[in-house]
Parts: sequence; C-alpha cells; structure tokens
Amino acid sequence: MLPGIITEPGSSSSGDSPSPSLTPSDPEQPPEQPADQSKRALTRRGHFKSRLGCFNCKRRRIKCSEIRPECSQCRRLALECVYPAVTSSVTTSTAPRASLSVINIEDLRLYHRFITSGLPTLPLKGDELWLQAAAMSHTNECLAHAILGLGASHISQTEEKYAVQALRHRTITIRLFNEQLSRVPETPAAADALFATIGCLLTQAALLPNNMLEYVTLTRIADFVVSTVTPRFPTATFHSFTPWRHIEHLVSMVSEQDKDPDLVDGFKKSVTSLDEICSRPTENKFRNRLLHCIDALSISAAKGM
Repeated sequence: MLPGIITEPGSSSSGDSPSPSLTPSDPEQPPEQPADQSKRALTRRGHFKSRLGCFNCKRRRIKCSEIRPECSQCRRLALECVYPAVTSSVTTSTAPRASLSVINIEDLRLYHRFITSGLPTLPLKGDELWLQAAAMSHTNECLAHAILGLGASHISQTEEKYAVQALRHRTITIRLFNEQLSRVPETPAAADALFATIGCLLTQAALLPNNMLEYVTLTRIADFVVSTVTPRFPTATFHSFTPWRHIEHLVSMVSEQDKDPDLVDGFKKSVTSLDEICSRPTENKFRNRLLHCIDALSISAAKGM
C-alpha cells in the first residue's frame, strides 16, 4: 500500500473538497472518508525529508541540497546559507564535511581573472607568491571566496552584473575571516591563508565605491597580521613580506632605477606650489612628507639607508 497522499511542496487543499488519494479503497471501509481524516492525511509528504537542510530551505519548505557551505537554492538566490548545528547524535563519519561549494563556470572566470590580471600589488614583485596562494585556495574556503570576490570586483569595473557576485563572496569571506582571526594559526599554511585573505580583501576594498572607512579598518587588521602572525612562521610563503623586508625590496627597486634629475626637480616644484593652498596642519604635514620623499630620490639607495 502506498504511504498516503503525495502533494507538491508548498501546495494546499482547496476548500472542503478532498484531494484525490492514491490509497486503494478497503471494501470493509466506506468509500468516503470523514473530512477531518482527509485533512490530517494532507500533512504527510511522499518525499524524503531533508533533516540537515539549511534554515532558508526549511522556512520555505523546499528540499535542500545540503551542499556546504551554500546549498543550491541559496546560491541561486544569493542568500546567506546557514545550517543548524550538528547534534551529538550524528557521528563524525556521517556528519557532512564543511567543504567548498560546488563551483560553476562563472566562478572559473573569476578565478582566471584573479591569476591573470587581478593579483594584489603587495608585496612588491610578489606575483609568484600570489600564484602559490591561489594554488592553496582549494584547501581553504575563506581564501577561495576572497580570490573569487577580488576577481569578480575586477570584472565588475566593466561588467556591472558581477558586482553582486563580488559582494556575495566578500560577505562570506569576512564572516569566515573573523572566525579564523579568533584562532591563532598553528601552521605556516594557516598563516599564509590569513595573510592572503586580508590582502585580497584590502585590494578589493580599493575597487569598491565609497569604501574608505572599511579600507582603513582592513589596513589596521593587515598590519596586525603582517607584524604579529607572519613573522612567527619562517617557512611561510609570505614570510618575506614583513615591514623590514618590505623596505629592503624598496631599496633594491630604487637602486635599479635610473634617476632623472630634471624629473625630480619638476616633481619638487609641483609640490612646492601647493604652499598657498595648504592651510591645515595635516595638509602641511603631508606636503612636508612628500618633499622629504622627493629629496630622498636624489640620494642613492645605499646612502639613504
């Protein structure tokens, strides 16, 4: 005998007329059932229930694909996918593993944009380091979303439709990054993933409109990671990007460049002409810093150190 009445998800009964039943009639029972029994039968479903589905699918009463960290329905509708906590009754062997979402063709385009023309500019001459970071993204969900978000932001500069994907990946990245930042990295790979993630977030912030406040906040977080986390792991990929190593890279780059005295003099005259409009203390301080940098251009890198 079939389990009962099969209904489509979200369907309801119409008035007092009973829905057609697939249960064979019993010759010992009257052909028509009472209305209250028919209504109780409507509550039964003919499909397997998704007991580990996300809250959005449960609220909408639709079957969840249970893909972590985003199910198919939430990914299609750009919703934040949140799953209930796994209870102790579910063993570790049967509990769904928090793995990366199933990628689609557009995600491949975002990844391609990142590795071809979307690499962050810091550390200086660090393209090889960022390619190594991209290679490790398949093992770190937070870094993977950061890379895809940065790639989407680059494409959105010419194709606005990708702005939605950029913000979606960015939102997920920030949530996962906050979770990782609360735990001290224990391996060089974890430290590299933390550095690469904040680097992608900071670079992406520069591409988003009206985002100066968040950019400044991320700069402070990046300084914490560079000064506190990365130096603890000498074998980390980004260990070379520390404040003192950054200065060494700058010195080597300046020493390799041919100096043009006329260009330096023209630069200094342009900054000096700002004296008349610099009235605030912060403006004068910034102008003096620029003049100091310009004067340093005429000194060799070795003597300047």
